[in-house]
Amino acid sequence: MTSPLKDILGGNFLSFIAKLIGHRWRPFFTRLKFESYHCDHLAADNPHCPIERIIKGLTEWKKRQLPKVLIDYKSIEEITDWLLIVLESECERKDISDDIKKDCKDMDEIIEMLTVKVTEDRPRLFGALEIDWQSLEAELPTGSSLKRRTEACLDTWFTEQQLKYWKYQELLYAFRDSELDSEVDSIIEKFGIKELQDAGKYFRAEEKDTHRQILFQQSPTDKALSKKSEDAKYMRHKRPFEGTIVENGACKKKVKTISKEKITDMDTNTGEETTAAIGSQQSLIHLRDYQQELAVLALKGVNTIIYAGTNAGKTYVALKVVENHLEKNTTGKVVFMATTNALLGQQFDTTFKLLPDFLLKGTIRKWEASQDVTNETFKNLVKRCSILFITPASLCNFLDDELENTRVDINEFTLFVLDECHHTYGKTPYNKLMGHYRKKKFRNGKSNLPQIMGLTASPGTNRAKDKSGAKDHLLRIMTNLDVKELSVVKEYESSLLKYSSKPVKVPILSKKRRNDPVKKILMGAMDDVEVILDSRQVTTYLSNTINKADDLSKALNNPPKDRTIEHYILWLSETKKKIEEMLINETQALRLMHACVRHLEFYSECLEVNSLLDIIHIRKNVEEGVKRLKEESKMATGDKEKELIEILNEVWIKIKELGKRIEGNPDVDKIIEVLKDKYQKQGDKSRFIIFVKTRMTAKALAEKLPDEFKSRHLTGSQVSKEEGGLSKEEQIAIVNRFKAGKHLCLVATSIACEGLDIQQCTLVICYRLKSNEITSLQMRGRIRHEDGIEVHIGSQTELEREEINVERLFLMDSAMQDVLKEDVRQYIEMSERIIYQREEQERLQLKTNFNSEKKGQFYINCASCGKFIVDGQYIRRIKKTHVIVCDKEIFDKITRKPRNPRPIDNIKITDKVHGCFPCGHDWGSIFIYKDCEFVSLSQDNKTIVNKETKEPFPFQKWSDVHMEFPLDDITDNELIEYQSKL
Repeated sequence: MTSPLKDILGGNFLSFIAKLIGHRWRPFFTRLKFESYHCDHLAADNPHCPIERIIKGLTEWKKRQLPKVLIDYKSIEEITDWLLIVLESECERKDISDDIKKDCKDMDEIIEMLTVKVTEDRPRLFGALEIDWQSLEAELPTGSSLKRRTEACLDTWFTEQQLKYWKYQELLYAFRDSELDSEVDSIIEKFGIKELQDAGKYFRAEEKDTHRQILFQQSPTDKALSKKSEDAKYMRHKRPFEGTIVENGACKKKVKTISKEKITDMDTNTGEETTAAIGSQQSLIHLRDYQQELAVLALKGVNTIIYAGTNAGKTYVALKVVENHLEKNTTGKVVFMATTNALLGQQFDTTFKLLPDFLLKGTIRKWEASQDVTNETFKNLVKRCSILFITPASLCNFLDDELENTRVDINEFTLFVLDECHHTYGKTPYNKLMGHYRKKKFRNGKSNLPQIMGLTASPGTNRAKDKSGAKDHLLRIMTNLDVKELSVVKEYESSLLKYSSKPVKVPILSKKRRNDPVKKILMGAMDDVEVILDSRQVTTYLSNTINKADDLSKALNNPPKDRTIEHYILWLSETKKKIEEMLINETQALRLMHACVRHLEFYSECLEVNSLLDIIHIRKNVEEGVKRLKEESKMATGDKEKELIEILNEVWIKIKELGKRIEGNPDVDKIIEVLKDKYQKQGDKSRFIIFVKTRMTAKALAEKLPDEFKSRHLTGSQVSKEEGGLSKEEQIAIVNRFKAGKHLCLVATSIACEGLDIQQCTLVICYRLKSNEITSLQMRGRIRHEDGIEVHIGSQTELEREEINVERLFLMDSAMQDVLKEDVRQYIEMSERIIYQREEQERLQLKTNFNSEKKGQFYINCASCGKFIVDGQYIRRIKKTHVIVCDKEIFDKITRKPRNPRPIDNIKITDKVHGCFPCGHDWGSIFIYKDCEFVSLSQDNKTIVNKETKEPFPFQKWSDVHMEFPLDDITDNELIEYQSKL
């Protein structure tokens, strides 16, 4: 199976065309825009112009670059159809083909989608398209991401196909214009590619182009310019070109130029439109007066937090500091960090545009966890680059490396930029990174430490009830970051206010359905389950003093009366945890109690879905939940457990019988009404974001909204695509399509709250959310349009929570004013030392544990049923993160459910894993690492039992287990031994 354009412009093709042209070569070549002296040149060698000379002319003609009007035409049916055939037949990826047909208008959008969705299938796709991808990728800069490499290969392939297509059409047009219609028919019959209707309008447009291509050799100047273009080819038109007016506020600077490219979105927060110059030694970053005030401390090299509201241009300020830092310290190394890959990618693109000199030197790099890069390669990358973009979690992995020759030391860096630095607390990646900083500071003195610059719109209050609590939280964040002075706007506050967006806030009280049959069905089922939970089998177990079940009995006897409130969900969670702690000694009564609570959790979840969405989504959620719970309980042996399944089946039958004509959700109707009202006023310039609580709600609501909004859900990558998750590449692609207007509405979870710059966003709807003050501020901050509106649809409690958020932001501002008036240096220095001492004790404990006999002294049970899973001696980690079982016998204890594979950290995640009889519960996933297949255990629904005490060990994350029972990373020798046993 070959491309329909494969033979076009080849030797046989040119020979065939030359024979058709024959003696009519001169007028024909004139139609191909040969000047008269070109034709004379061809005739000079032979007055009769034999076929060889016509072929020579055609060979020179085919080297001409396509004019812009043809390059811009990206909807070529023959090329698109061929690509779809390859995806479906050669790659067996009809799902991608269907998505392209549904969502993509031209080849730019197709390539953008393929860079996200084609990962494992790249070799098959490139082979079928006959792309020499290995040679192409070898020419790209070291460390280019998989997305970038895929994009470069597909761009090159399409450019070649596009050239062949238009050259073919130009020949047909020239023959047709010469009234040689029979020759046109001969070409179409031989090569099978149809003639483009109205082709003349494209080639007539080309004739109007005054910038004609030179047919023969380029001048030395042209060659130099061409070489520069090739050097920057990998930027794919994102690089700012020479020559522009750089403008920010009142500051303008004109730079002499050759060519121009306008840059929009040059800064994540300014809302300005500017242009930029490559090769100019003068800075492209010119700060407004209030931005200059924010930059003062950081420009002096002082650790600081740049504290200003959304849309103030904090990224712009940070890049000015970075530029100044590297001018003063030519060997300096800056690390720019963000907590999400989507935000990191945005900041990376902004830096490309504003610091082009570093781009041309090749010293700006972004590292992603999915890249196939070893620690040693990463260390070399650090040596070569001046500005590194990376998440704090990834950087910590390299700082933690146990091998000295591959470990990266924190004093190799000279400046840390921490975007959204309010996340520096507890066990977060930012605070873990600062733990390395504190260790270097207090062990080795203050020399060679990187400067710290944090960026935040608000540090938050940590739910403080008064100014004192808010102040304590602010000082804690400052202490964690070793910051003794804040950078805030005081002198130029009036100037800042001119550029700050102030959306109108509109609260809308949530409405309930007048008649809600779904709620009645679910409530009835919950009544039936609670009857089973109060059965003799359960009460007998609880009343037996030998079982020591007083706490559990007390919890079961005191459920909240209102099942629709958050307190009821919390009660279910805490009660289930108490049951799981006792499931070490598996009994039928405990299994039954656990099953009852799981079913109540499911019905509670359905109640929430019913309050948020319509019957079609409720039915889908119930169907999926019924399937899952029946799978988990298919090994049930007790009558009461079987009765739970009967209740479940009855619920499903009743909800199926309701039909589609029941009352819709009034809140969803209100959302659509608000969107339509705004859309009528703004049309395709509209940009809407709806924030919701769960991935499932985001996905379902996006599907529900009218087609004109071209809605898309935007969620995190913690779960599979089937469960509503999106990869980081997909997240970035969706945001870019939203900016470009290919989606007018995003329905998002908290992934889109922080930092993402969408300057056209005109409306934010917060739908049934209970957010904290930081999340509330970040959501509001996505509105960058001057006429923006912020709508809150919620219950009375949820709307009151939003008012509390406003009060807490006021507390935060008041606390900040107090801190600015005080000298907090000594307090922060003393507090930081206390934190360091506590961290040293934890490190000492961990080191002691590693050398103790506690390693492997635990076993793991299924928390849902108490079934033994594995002995702790067989537990290992991959990259200090992923917990795997190094015992082939685990495969005899599991069942597998296929799902679409996804890559992470050079690991391929495939099937879901469940326990065999009599369990059936979710245990984790299959990981393929270095060609070995492992069972990777999730941290959910697991009980860790101390072998010595037989008591459960309370934990939330595997890192907690690691602190008590040290978990080793798998070694190469263990890999070889494990593989030999499979």
